[in-house]
Amino acid sequence: MWKKSAILVIGSLLFLAADAEPASAPRLIYRSQKKRPKWIVKPPKDKKNLYFVGTRTGAESLNQAKREAVDNAVKEIVEYFGIKAETRYQAKASYYSTQIMDQIETKGEARVAGISLEEMYYEEWIEEGARTYNVFVLLQYPRAELEKEKKRLKEEEARKKREAIAIAEEGDKEREAGDLADALSYYGKAIKLLEGVESGGGIGEKIQEKAGALLRRLGLEALEYDKEGETSKGLKRPLRVKAFYQGKRGRMPLKHFPVEFEFKKGSGLLDKKVYTNKAGVAESSVRRINRPQAVNIVEARLSQEVISDFAPAKVVFQFRSKGEPIPLFVKAYFLNFGQGLSLIHI
Repeated sequence: MWKKSAILVIGSLLFLAADAEPASAPRLIYRSQKKRPKWIVKPPKDKKNLYFVGTRTGAESLNQAKREAVDNAVKEIVEYFGIKAETRYQAKASYYSTQIMDQIETKGEARVAGISLEEMYYEEWIEEGARTYNVFVLLQYPRAELEKEKKRLKEEEARKKREAIAIAEEGDKEREAGDLADALSYYGKAIKLLEGVESGGGIGEKIQEKAGALLRRLGLEALEYDKEGETSKGLKRPLRVKAFYQGKRGRMPLKHFPVEFEFKKGSGLLDKKVYTNKAGVAESSVRRINRPQAVNIVEARLSQEVISDFAPAKVVFQFRSKGEPIPLFVKAYFLNFGQGLSLIHI
């Protein structure tokens, strides 16, 4: 009996093994040339040109593979220029890639800023019903053009440094005259101009130190204000702050500096951005408070529009509100047949 059972088990296993299909291996169904070009693994060399190979394998679409292969080759070119700063690197790489792809898609060739697309080879593969694409591109860059571009980039950096120094000097003049808002504005422009400039020789750092020294000494204090208001009328007196620069000889008013006011608890209508006067005082009128409640909070802070990336000085105002809630209107449009759109308030 056991012999018969063993025979049945072995027979079943053999049947299942014969019925099972092996997993399909990747299969090449198309290639743009009969053979893979040799330049994929060994780029050409000559005295007049440099060659850069870009690769993308396993992409889900041919267009994606082309774009990423071009990006890969352009990355090598930009790195050859010695561009390391992220923003400048990305701008240069994006420019080249976009121009080359535009030419590929419209003419099948590319020639931009000295770069030429010498050759492109691609393959189409299928595995378990899914298609993938491999693309390889060969870009040529004449050595003379490349050196010319490197020289241009170097001259552009030198120009930006000169301009940044001149702008920062204007900031120094404004600082000496006591107009700190304009001084910080000039410093901010100079710092922005130097973004992405390689080997700045410490120019950007020095300007940032000047701006930072000013920013660390800026302060803001709240002046006397009403602790209670009405929903429909707001506060009787405007919220007032005094901005100042804490110098070695005491406080100096911070004039013509933007100050922002914002509800942090509760809501209403107020002047969101105002400027300090000669005494360093900025006023924001609270014209409406939307709800009666025990605590409304408004924050006032020095605006970052003058120079970004700093923690601004700030103060808060707390006050009560009484009265009836203010109805909030929402615009809604309804289509009346034969009459067009009608606007109502909800």
